[in-house]
Amino acid sequence: MSSSRNLEEYSKVITASDAGDRLNVSSKRLDDGFFELPDGERPREVVAFDAKGELGPWILHLRIRPQGYRKPVISGDWLNFVREKNVQAGDTVVFFKEYYYDQATGREMPMRYKIGVKIEEIELFGKFHAVVR
Repeated sequence: MSSSRNLEEYSKVITASDAGDRLNVSSKRLDDGFFELPDGERPREVVAFDAKGELGPWILHLRIRPQGYRKPVISGDWLNFVREKNVQAGDTVVFFKEYYYDQATGREMPMRYKIGVKIEEIELFGKFHAVVR
């Protein structure tokens, strides 16, 4: 028996470079474990599902430089996502990392990523949540 929930979210205001080439990701999101990149695994494939369930999935590649400043970037199907969702510079893209609790093992396990373009934020039970297209 297991149940799923969106546990974490990462949002980024898109730059012209992000919309035209690849998504630059904050290295803090590697440090805090949102995007997991085990040692020696370069690039890592990340499957991102449409947060609205309408398009995708998109196979994204998370890469970092092998030496010096890590500068994480996402490529792969990123530009397909940009085209299909009509992402423009100034838009905010939101990644959700969904987990599930596996009662058999008693552990929380990463399930998948979802991605969308934020159109507004709503407050629910004292927390703000992104509404995506």
